[in-house]
Amino acid sequence: MPKMSFTDFLPAGAYRLRRAAVMTVGVLFMGFAVAALVQADLGTDPFTTACLAFAARMGWLLGSAELLVNAVMFCLVLWQDPHRIGLGTLANMVLVGYTADFFGWVFRLCGITAPAGGAARFVFMVAAIAVFVVAASLYMTADLGTAPYDAMSFVLATTLPHLPFRAVRMAWDAAWVVLTLVLGGSVGPVTIGIIQAVHLRFPEEYLEENLENTFPCVIVLGAIPFRRVLMGRVFQLIQPWSIQQVVSVKPVIYGCKIVFFSQPI
Repeated sequence: MPKMSFTDFLPAGAYRLRRAAVMTVGVLFMGFAVAALVQADLGTDPFTTACLAFAARMGWLLGSAELLVNAVMFCLVLWQDPHRIGLGTLANMVLVGYTADFFGWVFRLCGITAPAGGAARFVFMVAAIAVFVVAASLYMTADLGTAPYDAMSFVLATTLPHLPFRAVRMAWDAAWVVLTLVLGGSVGPVTIGIIQAVHLRFPEEYLEENLENTFPCVIVLGAIPFRRVLMGRVFQLIQPWSIQQVVSVKPVIYGCKIVFFSQPI
C-alpha cells in the first residue's frame, strides 16, 4: 500500500492555497534579500542590477522599473511559450521589486547599513544570498509559474536550437550586465559570480530538459541532509502525493540558481 501524506486528505482548494502561500513567502523573502544585497553594494543578480540602473536613470522605484521590464518579457513569453505562465509569474514580476523597495525604506528608516569592513560586508552579503536561495527554493518548489526573466531564456533556447542551453542562459545573463553598464550602473562581484554554469556530471540535454523539474534545495553547501529538508520542511506542506525516497542527489549551480537533481526509486 503506498505511503500517504496528510495533504492527500486536504481538498484541492486547500492544496492550491498552500502552494500559493509558499510561493508568496518565497517572493517576499526574495524582495527582502534583494534589498539586503543592495545595502551590501557588492552586486545583485544581472536582471536586478540592470533594473536598478534603469530605475536610477528614470528616477523610479526599483519595483516600477522591474514591473515595466517584466511586462514586456511577459508578453513575449505569453506569445511564445504560454505554458510557463502562472500565478507565480505574476507575483514575481509585481512583488519582488516593490518588496525590495519597501525593505530598503525600512533599512534607511532604522539606520541599518551593511558593515564597512571588507570581511564583515562579505559575511553580510553571504547571509543575504543564503536568504535569497531559501526564498527562491520556496518559489520554485511551489511550481506556480516561471519568472519572466527565467522563462525568456527557455524561449531563446527554443529559437536558437543550434546553441547549447547553458550557453544561451549565460549569454542572456551577460547581456543584462552589458545593459547595466550602458545605463551607467555598477556591477559587483555577486553579479559576475552569478554568470556561471557549473555543470557537474550531467549531459547538456538532461540539464535543459530537467532544469525546471528539479527539487530545489534550500541549503547552499549541503550541510543538512537533502531528503530531510524536502520531506520535513517543504514538501509536506505543498505536495499532494507522498515523496519517494531519493537514491542520489547531485548539485548543479546553474546561472543564478542552486538546484539539486534527484533520482527517485
